[in-house]
Amino acid sequence: MNHFVVAIGREFGAQGCDIAEKLAEKLGVKLYDRQLVEEAAKKLEMDEHTVQKADEVSAKDIEGLKTTYGVGNFYLSTQVLDAQADIIERVAQNESCIIMGRCADYILKDRDDCLKIYIYAPFDVRTKHIAEKYDMSMFSAKRLVRQMDEKRDTYYKYVTGNRRGEHDGKDAMFDSSIMGVDGTVDMLLEMINKKFG
Repeated sequence: MNHFVVAIGREFGAQGCDIAEKLAEKLGVKLYDRQLVEEAAKKLEMDEHTVQKADEVSAKDIEGLKTTYGVGNFYLSTQVLDAQADIIERVAQNESCIIMGRCADYILKDRDDCLKIYIYAPFDVRTKHIAEKYDMSMFSAKRLVRQMDEKRDTYYKYVTGNRRGEHDGKDAMFDSSIMGVDGTVDMLLEMINKKFG
């Protein structure tokens, strides 16, 4: 198989992480997700906890950091974004892999060897999955899903200028509730083999 990168964006609760893990295992390639935080921490010579906090800041909060916590914290967040973008580009250049989230679809938009995927599911399906996964009430799960959607939407908009769930810039979008994790993985494998095999 030729060199390839799969950039996967996902809605919270749509089982994108489970899909990415199984896909990486079947393809025999590395999955990059939280590892990007570790790499960014090394690159910036900072402790991982500090970088993790900066990585989790939403776009609204990034702007607020300028006035609330001082310019230093704002620049820390933008430094983390820049460091992660550099790492994503380096990883994509050097190895076939799967990259989860962190606007990788946008960062790698000009690469012909990158397949840009978006995983979504209906709100009620995602809420039920989160309630079961984290053993919480449906009320709490709904609130968490809404919060994570808003956070990821504003983060993606801040970094890319685009809306997260739009088809522009994506090669394919999958409703994971239709085929489930294994079925979605199978469809992705077929696409990857056809494009890069």
